[in-house]
Amino acid sequence: MLVADRRGVEAPGSTSARRYPDRVSRLPRRRVQAAATGPLATLAVALVTVLALVPAPVAADPAPVTASTQGHAPRLVVDPVEAARAAPLEPLKLVIEELTPSVVPTRGRVTVSGFIRNRSADRWTDLSVYLFTSADPMTSRDEVAAGVASDPRTQVGDRIVAPGTFVEVPDLDPGASTDFRLSVPRDQLGISGEPGVYWLGVHVLGTSSEGRLEGADGRARTFLPLVPSRNQGTRLALGLQLRDHVVRGGDGALAFPENWAERLTRSGRLRRLVELGSSTTVPFTWLIDPAVLEAVRSMARGNPPLQLGQEPDGEDGGDVPPDDTGDGTGDGTGESATDGTSADTTTTSPSGATVEADATAWLARFDAATAGRPVLGLPYGDLDLSAAVGQGLPGLVTAALDLSSTLLRDTALEAEPVVVPPDGALDPAALELLDPDVGILLGNGAVRPHTAGGGPVLDREDGGRVLVAPTSAEVEGPGPGSTRSAIAVRQRLLADAALQALSGRRDQPLVRLLPAVWDPGPAWRRADFFRGLDVPWLTGVRLTDLLASPGPRPGSGSEPASPVVSQADLVYPPESAEAELPAGTLLATQSLVDEGLTLEEVLTDTSTVDDQLTRQALEASSVWSRFHPGLAEERARAATSRVRSWLSRVEVTSPSFVTMSSENGTFQVTLVNGLDETVTVGLRTTVTGEGLRITTPAAVQLPPDGRVSLRIRATASDIGVHAVTLQPVSPTGTAVGAPARLSVRSSQVGAILWIAMAVGAALLFSAIAVRIWRRIRQRRRTHGPLLKPGAA
Repeated sequence: MLVADRRGVEAPGSTSARRYPDRVSRLPRRRVQAAATGPLATLAVALVTVLALVPAPVAADPAPVTASTQGHAPRLVVDPVEAARAAPLEPLKLVIEELTPSVVPTRGRVTVSGFIRNRSADRWTDLSVYLFTSADPMTSRDEVAAGVASDPRTQVGDRIVAPGTFVEVPDLDPGASTDFRLSVPRDQLGISGEPGVYWLGVHVLGTSSEGRLEGADGRARTFLPLVPSRNQGTRLALGLQLRDHVVRGGDGALAFPENWAERLTRSGRLRRLVELGSSTTVPFTWLIDPAVLEAVRSMARGNPPLQLGQEPDGEDGGDVPPDDTGDGTGDGTGESATDGTSADTTTTSPSGATVEADATAWLARFDAATAGRPVLGLPYGDLDLSAAVGQGLPGLVTAALDLSSTLLRDTALEAEPVVVPPDGALDPAALELLDPDVGILLGNGAVRPHTAGGGPVLDREDGGRVLVAPTSAEVEGPGPGSTRSAIAVRQRLLADAALQALSGRRDQPLVRLLPAVWDPGPAWRRADFFRGLDVPWLTGVRLTDLLASPGPRPGSGSEPASPVVSQADLVYPPESAEAELPAGTLLATQSLVDEGLTLEEVLTDTSTVDDQLTRQALEASSVWSRFHPGLAEERARAATSRVRSWLSRVEVTSPSFVTMSSENGTFQVTLVNGLDETVTVGLRTTVTGEGLRITTPAAVQLPPDGRVSLRIRATASDIGVHAVTLQPVSPTGTAVGAPARLSVRSSQVGAILWIAMAVGAALLFSAIAVRIWRRIRQRRRTHGPLLKPGAA
């Protein structure tokens, strides 16, 4: 049982007290006097003696999970003196960088190394470093989870103080650092030897200007599992995620390029991930958002803005290989660029090389790291899928999945589609929307217990598969210090795997994803992450194999089937629904997608501008945009305005007034192309009222900065003035540019005129004939008969 330390008092200045710190009583954090005399000292000693006799409260033992485990886990009883320490951080920062072996060995030694940094303003002397372990193991995941969440000052084990098991290190000035290395034989670890997960940590003790202070002056904790060699072991399906928040300005260039430059350097997060992924043969599966690859390709090309006529990143045959949120996405959300434009491109990386060189080198490393590895493709841009489904925009989901598959295939990666919400929760309506070939990975609480209790592999009713795995926060190690360092995460994985192997569910695979936006830390090489996972009782399997095909349905064979999950089995908590992107951001994304499609239709030559604008639009509705949805919407609308400004350069000019002299006629208009690209444009007419019909010619091609005159035919069926609108349109009839408006006066005077002329002509000739006939008749009446020639 681990309770507050109440050992006898020993002079803290003595050699034995420094070497054997557990013999020094834990006093309130103040200067400890080397020699105490006088009545006050006597009273103080008496008071300490009385307090030492008071029994500390003891928490109830948690029941062990496995029948084979008889020992109890160390109880997380907070030392009341340590809990009263005022400083939130110890003055000495202690970091474990290397732990070998990663599990309790049957024989040999356990070696721990790292560094100590003085982060106080005092000089620290007489520094000694000790290993500590818990006597009894933890035997359930709940105990491990409680340990991770516990106060780092909680007493979970005893220091190992036998001669030769601790080391002294040099004195440290403010800001100075020193390395340490501890090596303790297996038989001196002070553990019971029962299977389970033991605490292992390091304490450093020293003296400052205040003297020797109670408790450890620096500490670090982790786990050390023990699984008997006779255990048949279990399987681990591990996923390494390549995700990040990709933000583009309204011009299509990456925002915050300086942050991308840093991520691609030798000490950058993305560089560490690809090098980590290429450092092992241990089976694991990549989960990749192609938007990250596209972002790196943009950096390799100098981060140019989107221009008409350019090929997408990495497709111009150049030297480039084919392309913060609250949890550390590191998007550099200075988020101050609200005007929709990107920041200036950084040309020199923090490593001293050019950004283009770092990006090109990273892409080559990525190709090597993914060669021969199974790959799962995330929706492009990490689309907020639940929000898209909830807002009735399933087309965005389809576009994100299709674009992801296409881009990864272009990168020579045969990727299977997968949906992995970072918070582990998915809108149940999405289950019906997603095709069966789209894998789904959900968090532990996202499926009702009666369904998830059957294991981490679930079958969908339509034939697809769902895997259940902890979220990022559930694969972290205990504090203090970085809970996501390579050592911390690896030992947490081993702890969970050990408990799985020791349980009755050892035949089921253990599904784990490394944190969504993970930085393994500067000491990832020393940690030897994957080698530590290569233990006899743990076998690696691929996530793609688990998602490949559903198990047999009940009654279809002798093998047991996986539990079946339906929409009703998914749990979507209110806080997840409230965290979704608002409708405005998604509608801005859809608008940009639509405008990009229109622009693609107008451009005559083969172009990829539609795909590029779709990528930019989907990035705006990323799940990582939940932290700044307003800015994401502004950027999407700025990009939409830019596309519309391009389309507005295609226009039509016409006279303002046309008069028809007959029922049929033509008039001339001019189509103008103000773009530097060849376009194909037609005209659509709208006439106010009835009585006038306008016929336009088929769509025509306009050269760059060219114009074409068109004859428009009009047919009138009544007399009047009609308002006509001429709208330039794409070949499919989508409006582009600004319309032209004119008035047309129509009449039917042509037919009436011909009738009038015919009647007039008839009357004229009739009048002439009558007049001639009357003259002849009158002459005969007044002059008598005509005489014959030769008559006398």
